[in-house]
Amino acid sequence: MALKERIDFSVLDTTDLTKIDTYEFAMYRAFADTEIKTLDSIWEFDHKNNKLKTKIPYTSQKIFMASIKGEILGGTAINGNCSAPFQLETFGFEIDKDEPGICEGVAVFNLKVFVDRQPIALLLRDYTFGKLKEMNRSKIYGTCSKQKLRGYEALGFSCIEETLFKGEQKFLLVRPV
Repeated sequence: MALKERIDFSVLDTTDLTKIDTYEFAMYRAFADTEIKTLDSIWEFDHKNNKLKTKIPYTSQKIFMASIKGEILGGTAINGNCSAPFQLETFGFEIDKDEPGICEGVAVFNLKVFVDRQPIALLLRDYTFGKLKEMNRSKIYGTCSKQKLRGYEALGFSCIEETLFKGEQKFLLVRPV
């Protein structure tokens, strides 16, 4: 089935401040009304300017996006810098960061669920994992709250550990690339 609207997949140019602003606005729209209380421990909300970013420096991230005519539909931010702290460590999780080929998903969002009956999350997952394979990544870790666990399991992640952080249940996830 051909899509009526062309979905473009790309890697965010993290040296272009205008593109970063557009990405941070989109991420903010995706999470501004979240009921997950602990995100401010791992992300920086700028409610005054309607922007949101992770605390992981952009120099350590690859950000994969889906868009139509420049409008961001969804994004996946990946931290590949194993020599720096991982976001999952904020919640108290530990992994073997010396294991070759690992990376960490630090943000996943979509602003539209479907375009022409095609699920944005699945299309973006496939694009992201294709790029990760090109980068010789073999395993991705991530974290989520109880509210998001089933969604990540539907994307192929498995829960390998859980903890309580600031009163919220958090899950450590893993998936082969």
